[in-house]
Amino acid sequence: MSGIVGDNTARASGVIASAGGGAWEYVATVAASGGATVVYEAMVSGYDYRFEVNDVVPSSDGVDLMFRVGVAGPTYRDDDYISYGSDWYSQNATRVDTTETTFITANNSSVTGNLATEGNKKGWIEFNNPADASSYTAWEGGISVMDQSTVGAWNQLYGYHETIEAHTCLQLYYASGNVATGNLLVYRRTRS
Repeated sequence: MSGIVGDNTARASGVIASAGGGAWEYVATVAASGGATVVYEAMVSGYDYRFEVNDVVPSSDGVDLMFRVGVAGPTYRDDDYISYGSDWYSQNATRVDTTETTFITANNSSVTGNLATEGNKKGWIEFNNPADASSYTAWEGGISVMDQSTVGAWNQLYGYHETIEAHTCLQLYYASGNVATGNLLVYRRTRS
């Protein structure tokens, strides 16, 4: 690894050292293989997790990007998500507040196109110690979107899962169709 990532410096060791002294450790790259989902099923307690979306494109046009957390098994949760977000789309800002949903909202009011020049080009979602069985799983992030007209948008997302349990799995998927291409890069940071 080389280059600059936000206020963080990427080092050849695979560790991203933050300006505050904490460090993100590279864990894995999960590649989309044309299936319905991209999953990571190895989160452990004592770590925060960061998932970076890298050039992820759906097979269907005009669909929303979504995430779900799951418990060991895996069993993915399809309720109890409280998601919030802001969306800058065509130079207009939209705030989206939701009640309980069945997924983590990533696209807010814009939808993702399926051409090579479209998709979710870059983004991230971070979870605060999701595998801790004694606290809520909270997240925040930002995802870029190129819609079916190649109009760009930036979405902020944040929220929490209302059930306190150990979430050891993450699932990325689209509202319909498959995840055609792209990667999900996984990082973790120790809590102590």
